[in-house]
Amino acid sequence: IMTMGVEQKARINLDAEVDERFRLKNFELSFKSDAQDLFMTGKIEGNSVTYEIRSSENEKPVTRTMTLREPPLLMDLVGRYAAARGLEVGQEYDVPVFDPFTQRTDITRAKVESVETIDVGAGSEEVYKVKVHYMGMEMYSWLDELGRVVKSDTPMGVSAVRSTKKEALKLEGAGGAPVRPVVLDIEP
Repeated sequence: IMTMGVEQKARINLDAEVDERFRLKNFELSFKSDAQDLFMTGKIEGNSVTYEIRSSENEKPVTRTMTLREPPLLMDLVGRYAAARGLEVGQEYDVPVFDPFTQRTDITRAKVESVETIDVGAGSEEVYKVKVHYMGMEMYSWLDELGRVVKSDTPMGVSAVRSTKKEALKLEGAGGAPVRPVVLDIEP
């Protein structure tokens, strides 16, 4: 990541438990970079999120509680939530989301815009193009029939395509520059 014009390595790990409707039950987030280490644990009970933050900068952990309108999902599970309700062109979903990294909640609006065929790995796949409006930003995700992200584009210029680690390490960016792959390991 770039921080104040300096490139730094960062490792983010998020483990979460969700219920059968993909609502968040508890989570652990760790962020390690050259500048800071951060560890957060949290639990959702009813409409409240209680979490504890520990960092390399503060010796004493900080505990916070937020009250939400309804139990939230993680942003990464909005596609699976939509797929469980039926992916159809024109369908819209308003989903409460909690982002442990920013410690913010918001309502995310997802709209299934079209069905497309895109190139993925060694072949092509028919997917649903979904426009996601979150915290004032718009992004696009291409989802398979189970709601798993096949491809995504964010307003910050980050694009991701589902691939094996081996395929990702072979990619090249614009002008022949090597791409720095981000390997997402999301277990069903």
